[in-house]
Amino acid sequence: MRMRVWLRLRCCPPLNSHLDKDLRRIVPGPIRTCLGCGAKVGKAELVRLVISAGELMIDEAGRRPGRGAYCCRKSGCFQRLMKQRKKLGWALRCQARDKASDLVMQVGLEAQFARMVYS
Repeated sequence: MRMRVWLRLRCCPPLNSHLDKDLRRIVPGPIRTCLGCGAKVGKAELVRLVISAGELMIDEAGRRPGRGAYCCRKSGCFQRLMKQRKKLGWALRCQARDKASDLVMQVGLEAQFARMVYS
């Protein structure tokens, strides 16, 4: 019984799908959801984080192969996403790494994110 409920929730469109249709009329191109704040905006307004060969990196062109997740270009959203490691791991379908490599990776990504946003 649980499997049926899960499949129904997974396959059926959400009840507020009419809001997505209105958004599609306004925003040209694909619409993505920011993992930091949950805002639905155009793909061009977001930064893509991709995991490829076990390494997390920022995909500036948006064409790198691998599983991707999106975040707003605001530093607050990026900081919130880096604190919520479970959410990022769920979106990228990967396991969390040990704390030391996470810290090094986070500092590197923050620097790259700042260069991308402010330049």
